[in-house]
Amino acid sequence: MTSAEETFVMVGGKKQKKPPSKAQRIKRRRQQKKIAAGVILVMAFLIWFGFQPLKGDMDYGVCRTFAELRVANPSTMRILSYENYGEAWKIFYTFIGEYGEQRSNYIDCVFTVNPATGQRELREVKINRVKVGKEELKRFNLSIPAVIKGKPNLVIPPPLEKSDLMGLRTIYEE
Repeated sequence: MTSAEETFVMVGGKKQKKPPSKAQRIKRRRQQKKIAAGVILVMAFLIWFGFQPLKGDMDYGVCRTFAELRVANPSTMRILSYENYGEAWKIFYTFIGEYGEQRSNYIDCVFTVNPATGQRELREVKINRVKVGKEELKRFNLSIPAVIKGKPNLVIPPPLEKSDLMGLRTIYEE
């Protein structure tokens, strides 16, 4: 018998495929289980990845931390939107003020690399278009390694639809 004839059996004068042996069935089941497990793992990873929040880089975290230090109740601070312009970040946020009123501000942070230390630091910060003093920036720049080591919150808000006016309205009513 040749190898081609071994896979077929004559039944009632007709050629039929020979049933696979038990070892072949077990091997085929294992392969099917491996493929199914791989598909399930890929799907689980995609679902997990889809539920992860968007995160900014460390410059965003440093700028956000600077804004939190300027707010009386940082736990009430809510980031509405952000814009990144290479070396600069603009963050729009709301917070509840000292007297219970809801206020909205924005902060512009411009970063540079200090040639002496090689560390990124704030070169200029504006809150509502008002520049922050150089002395305050110098003091904050000394604390940036501690801020980075403390792992600041890097979660950024999902983008708002430009045509979604009701979404904007509900943000300001909260």
